[in-house]
Amino acid sequence: MKKNLLLVLLLSSITAFAQTTAKQPKKYISDLGISLGNSLDNLGGFSSGVDIRFIPVSTQKISWTVTPGFTYFNKRNGGFVVLKSGVMFPVTDRFYVSGETGIGIFTEGGESFILSPGIGTNSKNLNFSLRYERFSSYTSQLAFRLGISL
Repeated sequence: MKKNLLLVLLLSSITAFAQTTAKQPKKYISDLGISLGNSLDNLGGFSSGVDIRFIPVSTQKISWTVTPGFTYFNKRNGGFVVLKSGVMFPVTDRFYVSGETGIGIFTEGGESFILSPGIGTNSKNLNFSLRYERFSSYTSQLAFRLGISL
């Protein structure tokens, strides 16, 4: 009886270890970004922001992006809750050109269409970019973004 019980325990532990699954490949890449910029028409003043960029993993060279975030303008004493979508085109292995469009909702009321072309570089865990961002109803800015892979 003890031998049978030992045999059952041994076989069940072997099958339990055999059920471990292989690590699934990532379906998207994400990074946490911090932005610093300056308003080009001097109505917004200095700007700062935070966002999370999602890039679905693809075999294609062109990458689609989705970027929710928040941008604060100190002269306006308010900011925008932002949702943008766009594309990234690789120019070389490390440099890219990007373009995003979206909507921003001003914390003091109102909304704005956003157009945001940029250039940037990728390393293994960091992303640096410089972008022009136009908020149609309010201001425009030139901003530097540092993204850290999550």
